[in-house]
Amino acid sequence: MLIDYREHIGSSKISITLINADNKEVNVNINCQSNKINGDINPQSKVKERKVKESNKNNIPEQIENLRLRYSKNQLKIIDDYLEMIRHTRVSAKISPSVILGMYQDWDKRPTICVEYGLKIHTENPAYHSKKENYTSGIIRNTTAEEAADKLSEPFPQLNTGTHKKQNSFLALVEKGG
Repeated sequence: MLIDYREHIGSSKISITLINADNKEVNVNINCQSNKINGDINPQSKVKERKVKESNKNNIPEQIENLRLRYSKNQLKIIDDYLEMIRHTRVSAKISPSVILGMYQDWDKRPTICVEYGLKIHTENPAYHSKKENYTSGIIRNTTAEEAADKLSEPFPQLNTGTHKKQNSFLALVEKGG
C-alpha cells in the first residue's frame, strides 16, 4: 500500500508502521493522542522562562531602587537601620537581594507611614531585635495609617517597656545630678 504516512501521523484511528533498515517494524504514530494534547507545549518555554528569571535576578538592584523612591530620606534611614538589624538574625549575617526585594514589594502594598512605624517599632525596641521580618510585617499589616501617624507623633511611642522607663528615669537622675 502506497500512502504518504506523514499525512496520517497524529491520527488516533490509524496506526502507521514502517519497516526500518534492520527489517524491524517501527510504529511512527506512537502516542498520537498525547501529541494532540501536548501539541501546544513549546519546548523552548523553559529556556525562555529561565532567561526571564535570570534577567529579573540581574535587575533586582534596579527594582529595589525604584521601590525606594516612595520613601523620604528619614524613612530610608529607618529602612536601612532595620535591614541591618534583620541581617543579624541570619546565621550567615547576610540577606539575599531577592529577600530584600520581597520586603520592599510587600511594603509597597502598605502606606509609607505604616512601614515607617512598623520598622521603627522593631528597631527601637530591644525585645524585637531577634525577631525576623515576618514579625515586623505583621505589625505593618495590622496598623492603620491613622494609628501609625498618632503613635509616631507621640514621644517614644513604642518605648513603653520597663527597660526604656528605666533609661528615662536614669536620664532624669543624671540631669538632676543624682
